[in-house]
Amino acid sequence: MSERSAIDDLRNARDAALDALADAITALGNIIAQTTQKGPYLDQLTRRYQELMNLRNAIWAATTDPVLAVPNIVAAAATLNTLSAQMKTTAQELSDATNVLAKTATVLSLGQQFSYLIATAQKE
Repeated sequence: MSERSAIDDLRNARDAALDALADAITALGNIIAQTTQKGPYLDQLTRRYQELMNLRNAIWAATTDPVLAVPNIVAAAATLNTLSAQMKTTAQELSDATNVLAKTATVLSLGQQFSYLIATAQKE
């Protein structure tokens, strides 16, 4: 695989991760809008919504085109693709999820792994 192709794959993985986070944010926003009672559950939903927003912004900022060309990040393309695909699948399940907090925790965990992999590959 050429470096250009690998960078394109990384862009696709980044975009899929960002799309998954956007899907989760939208679904969670809809659930929050439908939650009529204030209290701990709504507080948890709101906190999770902000965590998803923060993670989306962090991944966007960390995955600029120059960063995607770093050799260690190119080498991690397969793992990043897998993580973003898992994020997308889990985010799409949110609208039908009975345990929204668990599903959003999974999306967050996968997103954090994605972000961590980018950060550590840059340092090597």
